[in-house]
Amino acid sequence: MCISLCGLDMVACREGPALPVQQWLDRTWVAVPPGTEGTRLDLDAALAQLLGDG
Repeated sequence: MCISLCGLDMVACREGPALPVQQWLDRTWVAVPPGTEGTRLDLDAALAQLLGDG
């Protein structure tokens, strides 16, 4: 598996076995089923806290 992260003037690439990533994804999909993400985190409150507004 190859993962690339691209910025304005740089690229970072990482290669490794896909199995650990697949196992992690399987666990996250069980913990937070697709479509339920918004019910598990108040993004507005989290962003306000990060920005010092809350």
